[in-house]
Amino acid sequence: TIIVKGENNMENQKIIYRKDNKLFFNINVFKEFYIPILFILFFIQQSVYGSKIFNGLGISGLLAIFFIIVFIKNINKIPKTVIFCYSILIAYTFFIVYSKGEDWNNWIISILSLASVGLFININITESQLKKGLIYTGILANIILIIYNFGNYLKGWNSNTVGLLTTIGTLGTVVAYKMQTNKKSKILNMMLVLFSIYMVFLTGNRNSLLVILISFITIILIKAKNWKKYIVLTYLVIALSLPILVVKTTNQVNNIAILNYITSKTEGFFNKDTIFSGREEIWKIGEELTKNSRWIGNGESLYNYLYVHNMYYSVVYFFGIIGYLVYCTYIYNVVKVGLKDASELQIHCILLFIAILFEQIAENTLFTAKLNTFMPYLFLSIAINKRLKEVKGK
Repeated sequence: TIIVKGENNMENQKIIYRKDNKLFFNINVFKEFYIPILFILFFIQQSVYGSKIFNGLGISGLLAIFFIIVFIKNINKIPKTVIFCYSILIAYTFFIVYSKGEDWNNWIISILSLASVGLFININITESQLKKGLIYTGILANIILIIYNFGNYLKGWNSNTVGLLTTIGTLGTVVAYKMQTNKKSKILNMMLVLFSIYMVFLTGNRNSLLVILISFITIILIKAKNWKKYIVLTYLVIALSLPILVVKTTNQVNNIAILNYITSKTEGFFNKDTIFSGREEIWKIGEELTKNSRWIGNGESLYNYLYVHNMYYSVVYFFGIIGYLVYCTYIYNVVKVGLKDASELQIHCILLFIAILFEQIAENTLFTAKLNTFMPYLFLSIAINKRLKEVKGK
């Protein structure tokens, strides 16, 4: 193994040679495929096969174990505030599950999936490699969307599930566009972004379409320099609060004229005649189920009984309002660390994660989900990568 200077002296590149000195392979090439490979695993784990293999542990369980191992391995590189908040979250939720519900399987998936924020913390990866990885992932997501929208192979899948999973994959194309410097590359990248929006639109999933449109506005139409630290943190707090505020003010939201106008104009395509697609009735059940254990929860996942289509109710039923606040504190501190000396790429990755939070008003995938929804946390992991910050500093 020898070390040679990389492009623009940005990084050293390891190249492995055979004994006859012929080039064998470049280790750095594989860094471009980190995110696409993780996305493939992310998608497969949602299938029946992915959830049943390894004696029922499933890909979700294996990945959760892998994430916590990497987190512990890199613990000296992870900011102390992040470690502290994560430790409090683990300790509190462990106590609740131990003393009440003993739903250990769902607890492991819910808690250990959050350790995925440590995946990219210490990886020596360039912005160019990340850009390619995000584009490859976007292409893969669009292939799945084409198969779903025009083929017959995924027709058994729920449109919400397909829309959610693939949208997370397509979001990276929005960030990649902002990273392009070549005019031709920017045009091609924008075509991929617009195609992604159209493909998500065809699924009929309004939540996922909202996420990608929010990302488009906040990243492509608004310059990164305008996202001051206090603005991003305020934006984050709003996004974390909306799953609570909306379910508590459903009647008022349903009377907002502009939202009703948009709903009526799009009813023909989405086949939904109300703003929340009837989820209000499910939220009433969620309110009833959580009223007797609102503060500390039941220690078991609401997924065992009901998919409540709202992150607030799902978390409160499992860990209570205290658990929800501890989770929000953890996310807030990860974002706060990511904003320190952040490059434009890292700011955009944070904005992607916040956009996904808006979907949690009518879904629940980020915390206390039945499966390991780790992909959104990879954006936060990129945001706290110190090596990318060091490159910016140089």
